[in-house]
Amino acid sequence: MNKKAIHPGLLTLIFLVLASCGPQKPCNEPPFYCLDPVDEQIAIDYYGGSHPARADIISNDELLQLFRARDFTAIESYFKDFNTRFNNGEIPEGLYNDVFNEDNFYEFSLSDNQLFDQWANENPASSIAHGIRGLYYYHLGWKIRGSGCAGCLPDARWNLVNDNFDTSLNALEKSIELDPYFQAVYYALIGIARVLSQPEVEIKYYELGITNFPASFAIRTHFMNGLQPRWGGSYEAMREFALSTYPIWEQNPRMRAILNYEEADRGTTFRLDNEFELATEAYTNSLYHGIIGGFLEERASMYLRDGNRFGYTEDFRKLIQLNPSDHPTAWMYIAIETYERSGGERAWDEFVQALRSDRLKERTETIVSYLHDIDPERTLVFLRSKLEENEKNIYYQYGLAWELQLLKDRSAIDEYRKFLDMCSYEICNDHQIEIAQTFFACLEGDSSCYFDESRYSWAL
Repeated sequence: MNKKAIHPGLLTLIFLVLASCGPQKPCNEPPFYCLDPVDEQIAIDYYGGSHPARADIISNDELLQLFRARDFTAIESYFKDFNTRFNNGEIPEGLYNDVFNEDNFYEFSLSDNQLFDQWANENPASSIAHGIRGLYYYHLGWKIRGSGCAGCLPDARWNLVNDNFDTSLNALEKSIELDPYFQAVYYALIGIARVLSQPEVEIKYYELGITNFPASFAIRTHFMNGLQPRWGGSYEAMREFALSTYPIWEQNPRMRAILNYEEADRGTTFRLDNEFELATEAYTNSLYHGIIGGFLEERASMYLRDGNRFGYTEDFRKLIQLNPSDHPTAWMYIAIETYERSGGERAWDEFVQALRSDRLKERTETIVSYLHDIDPERTLVFLRSKLEENEKNIYYQYGLAWELQLLKDRSAIDEYRKFLDMCSYEICNDHQIEIAQTFFACLEGDSSCYFDESRYSWAL
């Protein structure tokens, strides 16, 4: 299969085939609005927003404690149980993806990779151990690479990125050798092959994935991302691939949502070109064939930028309905609305949920500042209790330093220093590093200080 070239008659052939398939057929013009809108319940069921199994998902903090206690038996049992239940049809695909999302390992520092290595070394016959180790290194590779310009990375950093992807690839391949029915592994295998410019490997694992999971929406969408123009594909290729799933729509109604990906990519292109009105329209179109959380969040961000409060509030509420364990921006703005409408006490739990679900911890200052306004003493107790649970949680460490700064408590100096010390072996949020370093620059009278004097004079 050549992702970059489309046989001239292939798309026409697909339409002719589709024309003979049942009463509800796609039109021959994208984005196929002749089809009836999709029932929102299909998306809710896919993400498992209120599914009973969501209560069985342990928090990142709990998972971290299990790893640091080297309780590999409990960890194996946890992940194996979810994988088995998914394979038995007891857990929806979107909820399964929550459990095995490589972003769940964001709390683990570079120094913690020995935990995953030890688990796999002590359990060489465990597909779960090798698979989770591979997902960790896959995430770590992306974490080191960052989201910026690929060509802007220095060689040494690229080498580190590639080392982690190579380690991940070996672990993931070992995992499916032991058990090919571990779906989450295929997502990462497809992604790594794409980043390493190995299209044959990418196609190999895509085909193996859908052979073992023929109705999988997630495996197909991971492969679909590689057909975007930015990866050397085209919108025609995306459309061709999306239409090829038509025979599976009856078996898996969620599959029709794959038609949304072309419009979503147009929305991203418009957004990057500062064509925000066109981006909003494209993101709206990308929800027609079924709600996809990421696309809904993109539209909400457009509404937020335009000050359309009703629009972004409705979208954020819908995101939380789909997946209450994720979407920290949604939780934060819903909490702000509650705070402004009903007062701080009712908003407290929503702000706390925003902080807990914010894996990248990009909103710490805003959330902690609101918690401080609601009850500064309670905020201080909460942050210290989280650090007692996990003293290496760098983001609660930063949150504690920020809260103490708001309190104008000189112990903020020690807490910011602890935060910067932790950044010597963690990959930290660049903005938070800048805030901590600027705080010390101000105390030392350095010319790089740009804070208003009221932010630091109490600590002199």
